[in-house]
Amino acid sequence: MNFSIRISFIFLFVLLAGLSFSQKDTVSKRGTIKVAKAKDGEVYIKAIPNFNKYNLSELRGDVTNDSKFQPFPVVEGYPYPFNYTRYFNDCFTTKEIDLKGKSADTVVMEVIILEGGKVYIKDQSKTIIVKGVPAVFNEKANAYELNNLHLNCLNFLKKIDKWIPGYVILPKKGKFKGEVVIRPNKKNVDVTGTVTIIFSSIPFE
Repeated sequence: MNFSIRISFIFLFVLLAGLSFSQKDTVSKRGTIKVAKAKDGEVYIKAIPNFNKYNLSELRGDVTNDSKFQPFPVVEGYPYPFNYTRYFNDCFTTKEIDLKGKSADTVVMEVIILEGGKVYIKDQSKTIIVKGVPAVFNEKANAYELNNLHLNCLNFLKKIDKWIPGYVILPKKGKFKGEVVIRPNKKNVDVTGTVTIIFSSIPFE
């Protein structure tokens, strides 16, 4: 009995060690933020996608959140699943980031992906063009300020090669060997969401 328990513990230890090694070995470090203390002049970037508006008007029956699948972009040279934070960190390595004296700034892009794959991207901030340069409305100052940050984010999103539409999985009745069976049925749908890009002089936790 004691020998069996001992063997079980050894097996469990080896299994957990293998899983830990596998996770550490497969994580890419390109564009990630692993900084404990802020560096002078350094700007840290974090991007958060949220696609939560699904057009289900043509579908019958209830659709649960577990049946909804967010779209994701396919970008040449980047791994799947797509990492928005890594993407924007890589893109901004060649661009100056001016926070205009602020400790942080946020850019929110609305992204509409139709079921056929066509994409529309729009900056949710109030923006006007002044002599060819975008000016973004600063609510705290109640005025427009020249800022290329929003334009750069918009251009970087537009560089993505292809977007996979959002879809839902619904049950569909069918027959197999004379019996009625339920099969999963994938249906592409129009999805609207946002990609929020946060710029900060303070490292993210």
